[in-house]
Amino acid sequence: MEEILIRFRENKFDDLLKTENHAELEKLNDQLEAIGHHIQLLKEEAREEKESTKEMVSDISHQLKTPVAALDICFSVLMQNDLSATEQEEFRIRCRSALDGLETLLQSLLEISKMETGLIQINKKKLPLMDTVISAVNRTYPKSG
Repeated sequence: MEEILIRFRENKFDDLLKTENHAELEKLNDQLEAIGHHIQLLKEEAREEKESTKEMVSDISHQLKTPVAALDICFSVLMQNDLSATEQEEFRIRCRSALDGLETLLQSLLEISKMETGLIQINKKKLPLMDTVISAVNRTYPKSG
């Protein structure tokens, strides 16, 4: 039995007991192998979940940088004293747009968090793709006067 446990710690779950005449030991062996395979599956699922989380954090980081950089540029330009009233208004609008995009992203993150914890469920809706694309482009490249 000690050898079986040592093999388990080494992640070796197959052929744990070699018996020919002891039916009870064979049943135990089968159960231990099944447990070992289940543990392997759980370890693989945990590894995949960790990788998925890592990718999501990287994506979120990238998505946060874009509106923050846009806000930084807008405020830097607004700090200049040589802008006309029209230019100042344009950059205020751009700042507001970048801030709205950041707020939308943060709300999405909260929704994802709620979905992960099971507090909310997804209700799928079909929406026109073109409207979504136009909204995204307008946030990135606001109309100029």
